[in-house]
Amino acid sequence: MNNLSKNLKKIRKDNNLSQEQLADKLQVSRQAISKWESGSAYPEMEKILQICKEFDVNIDDLLNKDIREIKDEEESKNNINKYIEDFLNFITDSINLFINMSFKTKIKCIFEQLIIICIFVTVLLIIGNISESIINSIFYNLLPLNIYYRIFGIFNGIYIVLASIISIVILIHIFKTRYLLYYRAIKNNDLKEDCTENKDKVVTDNKSKILLTSKEDKIIIRDPKHSEYKFINGIFNLLIIFIKFIAGLFALVFCSMIIFFIICFVLAFTISKTGLFFIGILLCMASLTIITIIVTLILFNFIFNRKNNKKSIIWSFLLTVILFGISCGLIFIGSLKFNYSAEINESLIETRNINIDMQDNLTITYDKIEYIEKDIDNIIIEYDIFKESNLEYNITNNYDKKILHLWTNIPNIFETLRIILKEINNYNIVNIDSDISNIKVYASKENIEKLKSNRYELDNTMKEIDENYNYYENEINELENELLKKEDIILDLQNKISELEEKINSLL
Repeated sequence: MNNLSKNLKKIRKDNNLSQEQLADKLQVSRQAISKWESGSAYPEMEKILQICKEFDVNIDDLLNKDIREIKDEEESKNNINKYIEDFLNFITDSINLFINMSFKTKIKCIFEQLIIICIFVTVLLIIGNISESIINSIFYNLLPLNIYYRIFGIFNGIYIVLASIISIVILIHIFKTRYLLYYRAIKNNDLKEDCTENKDKVVTDNKSKILLTSKEDKIIIRDPKHSEYKFINGIFNLLIIFIKFIAGLFALVFCSMIIFFIICFVLAFTISKTGLFFIGILLCMASLTIITIIVTLILFNFIFNRKNNKKSIIWSFLLTVILFGISCGLIFIGSLKFNYSAEINESLIETRNINIDMQDNLTITYDKIEYIEKDIDNIIIEYDIFKESNLEYNITNNYDKKILHLWTNIPNIFETLRIILKEINNYNIVNIDSDISNIKVYASKENIEKLKSNRYELDNTMKEIDENYNYYENEINELENELLKKEDIILDLQNKISELEEKINSLL
C-alpha cells in the first residue's frame, strides 16, 4: 500500500490542496489524511472509490502504480496529439483561407511564396558553393579521392536536408504570420468591425486604403499590421504589366480574327443558296465572330481593370456554342448532297503543247511519259493542264546533262475562286490540280532513243551518287564511334595519371 500513500500525496499537491482541504472534500479528519499519506493507516474502500471519482484516477493506478509516471505518459501523449491537431488545423485553415481569398489575393499570395522560395534557393546555392570551396581547399589534398568523395557526398546530403527543413519552416512561419494569423483573427471575429462589409460596402482605414473587401465570402487579407513587402509588391506589379502586355498582343490577334470572320461571313453570301449547308456556313461564321468578340472583351476588361458582367458573358458564350453546334450539324447534313470526285473535271482541263529544240544530251525527268514517233527535227511535248494554269520551263546543266524542268502556276487566283464557287453552288466539289498530266513527247525515232538513253544514264548517275553518299555517311559514323571510344580511353588514362600524381604528392 506504499504506492497509495505516495499517490495520494502527489494528487493533493497537483491539485494545490492542503490536508485540511482534502479532508473536507472526503469528509474525514485532517489526521486521517496525514496517516494515509505517511502509510500508518489506510482508507476504507468507500473512501478509495471516492478519491478515484473526485480526481479521475483509475483504482488500479492509485493502489499499484506510480501516478507521477502515468501523468508524464499522459502529458507526452497529449503533446503528440496537440502537435498532430495543430498540424491538421494548419492544413485546414490554409485550405479555407485559400478558398476564401479573392482571385487577385490568391495570385499575390502564390507569387509572394514563389519569390521567397527563389530567394531561399539563391542564398542556399551561394552558401553551398562557398562551403564546397572551403571543403575542397581543406580536405581535397589531405584525403584519397574515393574517401574524399564519400565524405563530401555525406556532407552534401546533410546540407541539402537541413537547408530544405530550415527553408520549409521559415516559409511556413512567414505564411502563417502574414496570412494565416490574420485569417484566424477574422474567423474568430477579432477584426469584425474593421474587416467585414456588405456586398455594396468597402471598409477603408484613415488613409482611405482598402483594408479588406468581402463579396460572396471572398476576402482580401491586408491591413496596416499585415502590410505588403514593397519590393515583392513592385515585382508583382511589373509581372502584372507584363501579363497585360501579353494579353494586349492576344487582344490584337483576336481583333484581326474578328475582321477575318466578318469578311468570311460576308463572303458566305456569295455561296449562299437555299440549302442547309449554306445556312450552316452563315451561322458558323456568325458564331465564331461572336465568340471571338467575347474573348476580346474579356482581354480588354482585364487590361483596363474593368469588371466583366459574368452572367451576360456566360449566357452569351453558351448560346454561341449552341449556335456553333447547330451550324456544324447543318453543314454536315447539307454536305451529304454534294458530289465529289478525286479526278479533275474534264471541262476544266485544256490540252496544250510546247516545242523544244533537240540536243544530244537533253533529258526529260518526268516518269510517266508516252513517246510517240513523228518525223520532226525538234520535240513537241503535249500535256493536259487546268485551264487557268500556265506552264513554264527551263533547261539546266547538271551531271553532264541538259535537264528539262517543267512547272506550273496559277496567275489568276480570283478566276479560279470564281470557278470553285460556281461549282460549289452547283453542289459539286471539284479537284483543282495545277500540275500537268497525260504527257506525250512527239519526236523522231532517233531522238526518242537519245532521250531514253540520256534518262537511263542520268538515273544511273543519281543512283551512284546516292550509293557513294550513303557509303561516306556510314564511314563518318564509324569514325565518330571510334573517336568516342578513344576519348573514353584518354579520359581513363588522365584519371589514372591524376591519381598517381596525388599519391606522389602525399609522399612528399
